Amino acid sequence: MPSNLQEEARRLGSSLEGSPQMVPTAVPRLAQILQLAAADEMVVEEAVDALGKAWDASAAQALLDAVRLDHPSAAVRLALARALPGGVVTAGPLRDRVVAALTQLSTDEHARVRDWAAFGLGQVEADSPAARDALAARLHDPDPQARCEALLALARTGDHRAVDALLQRLDGADDDLWRQELEAAAVLADPALHEALERLGQEWAGDQDEFTDVLALARARCRPDAAGQAAAAEARTLRAVRAALPAGVTAQLRHAYPRTVVAIAHASLGEIELALWGELENPWAYDATAVLNAVAGTFGGLPADRRR
Repeated sequence: MPSNLQEEARRLGSSLEGSPQMVPTAVPRLAQILQLAAADEMVVEEAVDALGKAWDASAAQALLDAVRLDHPSAAVRLALARALPGGVVTAGPLRDRVVAALTQLSTDEHARVRDWAAFGLGQVEADSPAARDALAARLHDPDPQARCEALLALARTGDHRAVDALLQRLDGADDDLWRQELEAAAVLADPALHEALERLGQEWAGDQDEFTDVLALARARCRPDAAGQAAAAEARTLRAVRAALPAGVTAQLRHAYPRTVVAIAHASLGEIELALWGELENPWAYDATAVLNAVAGTFGGLPADRRR
């Protein structure tokens, strides 16, 4: 029978789901429960799971302060890997600690912990050398879910080791190819993958299943001429952004497809970067609406006596 603290942690977790107004009261109490029941792994697991539902940086702080990464319970470590990334989006010491914790958990002896740790590193967009190396170390993980989550997270950093690993998988593609591997190919948008993807498309011609759309997207994004098509779309978007900006605000492109951003600078507001290429963006069907809406939402209230 669950203990009173376990039941309380469960109730607090339920209260946090979709209710950010509960964070100021629920998170401190859950942190207290972690301290009171540190030796009861079932209570700890329930409290960790509940904190993961807060989707707030204060919950990640409480977890890092109270729960050992080498906790003897695999269930607790799994709950921790699931909970830590929630709400941690701002660069800084806390995000660095979360990345370091997930990096350590990605080496866990239990496959599900490694799986969720790799997924979490992707969630927080971990891009440090240590995080990349940890993800690369999982590219040949014996567990396919852990391997695929690591591949997708590493692909999001643009690390070429993801391309090399994916080429090996595509060259020997058979029925055990995972959807995340094709998603990783689309994310990478690397022309080195195009030939293998085209071959796969020919082999699977006529199929209509969960792989169909993502394979089509990967083939389009990896085409050798995709970068040129993307550059034309980026130039059009930059002109539209500049036309929408008030006087005194500048915009320029940085980086390159598929990681191009438009950097917008204002003397008092500082600089923001807006990514032009989401993971589902096709260079031949690019829609700048989201970027222009973000520009309008940020700068629409500024004086607009002159347009660029």
